[in-house]
Amino acid sequence: MLHNICSRIISRKYSLLKIFRTFSEIPAKMDSSEVPSFTSRSDRWWDRGGDFRALHAMNPIRLEMINYLFKDASPKPWYPLYGRRIMDIGCGGGILSEPLARLGAEVLGIDTLLEAIDAAKDHLIKVNPDQWKEAPFGAPEYQKMSTLEAAAQFSEGFDAVVASEVLEHVSDWKQLVSDASSCLKPGGHFIVTTINRTLPSYWLGIIIAENIIKITPKGMHTWSKFVEPSELSLVATRNNLQPRKVLGMTYCPLSNEWSWTESQSINYAFHAVKVVPGNS
Repeated sequence: MLHNICSRIISRKYSLLKIFRTFSEIPAKMDSSEVPSFTSRSDRWWDRGGDFRALHAMNPIRLEMINYLFKDASPKPWYPLYGRRIMDIGCGGGILSEPLARLGAEVLGIDTLLEAIDAAKDHLIKVNPDQWKEAPFGAPEYQKMSTLEAAAQFSEGFDAVVASEVLEHVSDWKQLVSDASSCLKPGGHFIVTTINRTLPSYWLGIIIAENIIKITPKGMHTWSKFVEPSELSLVATRNNLQPRKVLGMTYCPLSNEWSWTESQSINYAFHAVKVVPGNS
């Protein structure tokens, strides 16, 4: 049955290019109840077959989306993100930060968990450190920092801010959106991947994923903290972020692959652009 479901899902995946062409104390820290779940797994960030297996598998479509946003701006086609300053909020062990840097971006990964930052830095040193000599702007930089601190230190300093699989884990996601907007240059891109708050996301994202097929650690998610696309769009708009697109995402555990889909009932990606008030 699961195989048939996955087959139908993969057969319905969409080209990102086609989809886009149809539309032209510290706030926002990790919820304290979730800290033990992540700190206990701080040595597993780079185990591609372990607890973060699905997160590693998400990289191809995350990178596809980010690359598309800058596809015509890079002077070096082999480095599609060349010279772009990108902040990776809730970077964890650097699973997304590293490939962003290899694609030519100047990357700052921030996280409020010291264990995650240490794991990210440790991976840079232990796994082929010479690779960063070829990256135009070197390895990602990692800092233990809240979004509030980042907003104060890096006002309008980034071409893109990414919050991937983060909103559902923080204490105040609305504050995170506000802080992300502060960090963006006018015209900068805000990119989110997260989980919708629906009945399917409860059954598939928690009951089945965490308790039956166990592709996600038990207790990793709290359904009430999932964010609906309409909620995210409203908060983004209030913070000078003009919503551009919401794309459905789906994961097949049998093939360990993510793909784009019409349905936004479980996972989705959200893209907005920072606008100057009055010029939107």
